[in-house]
Amino acid sequence: MSKITETVWPHGFAELDEGRMKVHPGLVSHFRAQGWHTLDDVLRDSDVSVTEERDIRDNCTVVLQNEESADHIRVYLKRHRDQRRPHEAAAEADAVETCRKAGVACMSIAAVGQRPVGHQSGASDGDWHSFFMSVEIGDGKSAYHKAAEFSSLPADDRERGLTGLLSEIASVMVQLHGSRLFHRDCYLQHFILESSDDAKPSVRLIDLQGTRQLSGTKAVYAQIKDLEHLAHSMRGLGLSNDEIQAWYRIYFGQLAGQNSSAATRILIRNAVVLRGVWRRQKNGISRLKRICKGLLRPASVAT
Repeated sequence: MSKITETVWPHGFAELDEGRMKVHPGLVSHFRAQGWHTLDDVLRDSDVSVTEERDIRDNCTVVLQNEESADHIRVYLKRHRDQRRPHEAAAEADAVETCRKAGVACMSIAAVGQRPVGHQSGASDGDWHSFFMSVEIGDGKSAYHKAAEFSSLPADDRERGLTGLLSEIASVMVQLHGSRLFHRDCYLQHFILESSDDAKPSVRLIDLQGTRQLSGTKAVYAQIKDLEHLAHSMRGLGLSNDEIQAWYRIYFGQLAGQNSSAATRILIRNAVVLRGVWRRQKNGISRLKRICKGLLRPASVAT
């Protein structure tokens, strides 16, 4: 499988279809081999593997062949159909470039395409209006699934594996937050393993469409939210409170070198715990409401 080098967005990208698509120069021949010459070719292509489909988008995987050689590359394609967010694909690319410039390990942009603003797409194209495409990282395995594998190992191997993996995640988060960048949907599933070496794990951050550079109280809240999302992922894996607290120590220990005050770190750490309690209470109330609705629903009468 071929690799492509990181290229500055958007200036280093080739323009296709009169500028409607910006494609990594190393993938132009792959697009031609796939038959993707226009934006509609990508948006309407049904010969892709759809892994998730929602009302406003679908997620797909595609193996692109090189028109000039036997090389191929696997990419992830996210197509959007929500007309209220016409710039969503380009916004994610901008976020990736911001993270890249800040030294945050994240995904690489393969291509971005979008219809001109104000364009009314016809019913025949399913109202798709834009796409964002990234290059596969490693073999696509997430830190969540890797941590689940470690969790089933004997105690010593489990501790060693989890410590290495979670320390790597902490390093990425410190680089992100130290640059005043916040993911805002930060679960372990969004960290993808670049290296399969358990002794020296390496991860990259994906799904950056919600990432923002913030300051003041908005930054503090976003940091708390990111950390609580990660803690929620860890609890979902069955990690003990001691293991989660050990991760906090790694993260805040590294963050101390980013000129954050001790008082601020203590405040954020306590707020993360409180937000986790609030989440569990809210989920408990939601379950109780569903049970009550079930009890109050009239029983069907046998005839």
